[in-house]
Amino acid sequence: MRRMRLLTGLFAGLMFWCITGCNTSPLYPSTQLSPDDLAGMPNHRLCEAYTWNRAPNLRAELQRRGTFTEQEWQAIDTGQAVMGISEVALMVALPGITRTRTLRSSGVVTNEWFFARVTALRVRTENGVVVWFE
Repeated sequence: MRRMRLLTGLFAGLMFWCITGCNTSPLYPSTQLSPDDLAGMPNHRLCEAYTWNRAPNLRAELQRRGTFTEQEWQAIDTGQAVMGISEVALMVALPGITRTRTLRSSGVVTNEWFFARVTALRVRTENGVVVWFE
């Protein structure tokens, strides 16, 4: 009986979180956050939030900070890998892209990425910048 009550409580809590979590999660802030709240968020959290919630207030804060170049914004807006954009812009442009391998040689860090939403896409970055994709 005690175990059943515990499981019922856990289920109810999980359901409550599922219903309200999307709007209240600190990782993916809602459009209700004030400019002061957004200004206090670190870049990596703000970028991750924008990856999954393309809210205008998140974009405005990223633009205010100068986080991405115009070329990177174009890649993000079109959801494409583009030569010369940063790894961060790549991750925001293609939510779900996965780093598959990291190589280090002569001071160069090479990462290989894979994205398989519509068609398979392989991307290579060197020192944080896209240098190749197919």
